[in-house]
Amino acid sequence: MHADLEAIVWPGLSKVNYPKAESAEEIRLLDDVITRLERERGIRPGTVEIGANIETATGVAAAYDIALASPRVKEFGGGTGYDMSRDLGVEMFVGFEQFAYGKGELELAARALGLQVRAAPFVANTTGSVSDADRALREAQAAASVDSGSAVGSIPPWWSHRTGASRRPRKRWRTPGGFSNGIGSWREPATRGS
Repeated sequence: MHADLEAIVWPGLSKVNYPKAESAEEIRLLDDVITRLERERGIRPGTVEIGANIETATGVAAAYDIALASPRVKEFGGGTGYDMSRDLGVEMFVGFEQFAYGKGELELAARALGLQVRAAPFVANTTGSVSDADRALREAQAAASVDSGSAVGSIPPWWSHRTGASRRPRKRWRTPGGFSNGIGSWREPATRGS
């Protein structure tokens, strides 16, 4: 973790995504290292957020403590996907919401702490296909209708013309002056005098 943070925490970084978060201690350690690097590299203190990604049953069980571990955690959620499916020993592609309990626990923790909820609506996928354009359109329409304030999933806001929904740009998608690669989110550093 230290080497990864040393490589990515530079001026302009806005968020570090931490996969498979399972304890508050992990998030506090991450916060400590980021704080040190901000100080050493002339980054305004508290600039870099932490995206604590919950992808295991252990993470769901510790959700509240993880979300509370650092003021750098501004949004919270997850509890779905391949890793969660493997951890729980359940099928990924089914016609029902197999992750409802974990997603609910994470949303409750986020709401209790006043954090932005990071969630995506359930859209059944019994085939496992990720290349079905009609299914992708249904996912985009479902995500746009929920408007959770997060860009979780594979549907970028530029799909609005296809879905008929108007979505404001999200933090996790490319915006003027910034981008995200799934590990961290960057924005262009402010120029002198601005």
